[in-house]
Amino acid sequence: MENTQALEQAYRDFMNAGSDVIVAFTYNAHREKMRIIGKEDLVESLSRQAIRSAKKVAEEHPNSSGYVVEHHQL
Repeated sequence: MENTQALEQAYRDFMNAGSDVIVAFTYNAHREKMRIIGKEDLVESLSRQAIRSAKKVAEEHPNSSGYVVEHHQL
């Protein structure tokens, strides 16, 4: 992932708008979609980074539930 700061800011924007839950942006990080662009080997690392960033931002907002969910869990 090239710009984790932008991803974390997007999570912060959701939290600042009143969200109690962060949905980790992992929807497009699955093998079939990534295979199309020849990057299926990045699926796991991109998903892990998205989740790490979501957890980091959740910890910055102690009044939230701090709950992080991956997109496929919805």
